[in-house]
Amino acid sequence: MTQDFTPKDIQKYYGQYGGMFVAQPMTVALEEVANAFRTHYHTQDFQQELAYHFETFAWRPTPITHLKNISDELWWAQIYLKREDLTTIGAHKINHAIVQAMLAQRMGKKFLIAETWAWMHGVSTATVAAKFGMTAKVFMWSVDVARQAMNVQKMELMGTDVISVQDGTKTLKDAVTAALKYRMNNLSDSYYLLWSALWPYPYPHVVRESQSVVGKECLQQFEQVAHKKNPDYIMACVWWWSNAIGIFAPYLDNHDVKLIGVEAAWISKDHKWKHAVRITWQWAHNGIYHGYKSIFLQDDSWNIAHTHSVSAWLDYPWIGPEHAFLADAWRVSYESATDEEVMDAFALTAHKEWILSALESAHALAHAYKVAPTFSKDTTVLVNLSGRGDKDLHTVEEYMSSH
Repeated sequence: MTQDFTPKDIQKYYGQYGGMFVAQPMTVALEEVANAFRTHYHTQDFQQELAYHFETFAWRPTPITHLKNISDELWWAQIYLKREDLTTIGAHKINHAIVQAMLAQRMGKKFLIAETWAWMHGVSTATVAAKFGMTAKVFMWSVDVARQAMNVQKMELMGTDVISVQDGTKTLKDAVTAALKYRMNNLSDSYYLLWSALWPYPYPHVVRESQSVVGKECLQQFEQVAHKKNPDYIMACVWWWSNAIGIFAPYLDNHDVKLIGVEAAWISKDHKWKHAVRITWQWAHNGIYHGYKSIFLQDDSWNIAHTHSVSAWLDYPWIGPEHAFLADAWRVSYESATDEEVMDAFALTAHKEWILSALESAHALAHAYKVAPTFSKDTTVLVNLSGRGDKDLHTVEEYMSSH
């Protein structure tokens, strides 16, 4: 019998993964979010307001673009992009930010709490806080406050309090710790706006459902653009999960559509730890970290491993619980792309199609371009372009100048 991958309620576990392994005060806070989601999300009032904000504020639906020059001139399979780079903030993050802000508003919260080390999550949190009349507090480690000066200015112009974290190693985990500490000390009036489909229950489900709008739009749009009901393949980069689960979700029970997640591969096989391959790498193991069970990259001493990707957002040592479950269930295939392949895909897309892809999304493009020549001309491949590449231009320039 075919396995059903569509959740009937808020899932606490995805197979053996997920759960809520946290202290009692955090349990109370997480259950509050779960109850708010269960109470409000599926109501007519919530869905009507959400549709309004998606259309007028997030600029949805985003289109599907046929990469005609790349597909036809090079005689490859037909490749299409779902254009999440064309949302208000230029990335898919706005989708779950809107949903969580609406939940926070109904919960009577005044503050949205977040942490970030790049622009997408911080700016999306600042954006929805301004939109819904709340105040955002975004925690960043001190080096990124300087490195992301323009985006810090954007957040501050929208009324966000950007807090520079000086303690510890001045990395993301220290920003997370500071944000969680503030949240625990201000449970009554603050909401922790999570940035992806990971962490303890109910956040993986909340973000999954928020991002499923991407795939649902594709169900309506793809036939109009490609004259074929469904794509043969859907590909998305895999970091934590939200952009991939967003486009995969409505197709999980349709086994005629092959789903592929693409991770960050090695610089070369000689660089043992220079990658972020979590699904197929021998040193990736089950574990519990940050309050949930999933697959984590570990080093020879079983510590959380240092990782690498040319894209700062993909060099994360663990994944969301539904990723791990779908890998175990063989529903999603997982591949990887090297830095060189990613940069070549970025350059090809810019040169042939005038589209600047985020380097995260370029991982999925790289795999699509690699396998497309093996497909027939009428094979259709849909790639989720999760964000635009403006933020990566300095990285591209540095890479190109050194290679």
